[in-house]
Amino acid sequence: LPILYKNGSVHKYSLSLPGLSGASWRATTSIIVNAVATDYFEFAVYQDSGVSLNVNGGATETTFSTTYLGA
Repeated sequence: LPILYKNGSVHKYSLSLPGLSGASWRATTSIIVNAVATDYFEFAVYQDSGVSLNVNGGATETTFSTTYLGA
């Protein structure tokens, strides 16, 4: 379950995916958030499948991007 935090509080739960044993999957989401210059964002992933799962790291595997849409 990907979760977006804004200023330390949960802002949006993205989606929920079933546990996949031995398989790789990719989660993608897009949302528009009103923000000001002092806001900060964090992204976390929660899973409760009952087994340990890995998150692939690195620039090509884990990304978070933003776009300023104007005032």
